[in-house]
Amino acid sequence: NFAEEKKRRNDAKKEIERYQFYYMRYKNHEFSQKYAKQLMSEDGLVARINYLQELLKIPYSEFSFIMEAAQTVVDFRQTLKFTYVYAFF
Repeated sequence: NFAEEKKRRNDAKKEIERYQFYYMRYKNHEFSQKYAKQLMSEDGLVARINYLQELLKIPYSEFSFIMEAAQTVVDFRQTLKFTYVYAFF
């Protein structure tokens, strides 16, 4: 029947769109998590902290909150990423 075939195609299209919605958000958080990890590297955030430490003559311990905050961002990206997996299923 033509009507049944059309409904089946429409349902399949909606399911693909739903999958893409969650998948793209998952991938965006994954990308952002990798980017945040990259920023925390020796030539990223650490280098900037070292530069500010030398420039302002402030001990490194005064900047430790920045690394903690960056790690928190990485951790939350992990959590956010998997909320889309949970929501999909």
